[in-house]
Amino acid sequence: MDIEILGYIAAILGGTLKLPQIYKTIKTKDVKALSLNSLLLEASCAACWTAFAIEKKLNTVLLGNALYGSQVLVIIFCYFKWRNKSSGESSNTIVEV
Repeated sequence: MDIEILGYIAAILGGTLKLPQIYKTIKTKDVKALSLNSLLLEASCAACWTAFAIEKKLNTVLLGNALYGSQVLVIIFCYFKWRNKSSGESSNTIVEV
């Protein structure tokens, strides 16, 4: 087996790590258990690896980290979109006086 194929398999598997979290987050719209600090560290790490891969022309590393980083960005977007809903607040709540 060509070692490059193994690299692409690893990149695709590693690049799909956040798909279950994205699915659950979108389905439940619950982000209270997510750590924003952790997500920001993951996004920063993926960005650094992506830049490194571009500079060194490492296609497998680029593929895996670009996929992973984009998924982390989706979760960060969901975090900011639904963070108030997770704490019980909703912008559609009607308060009677």
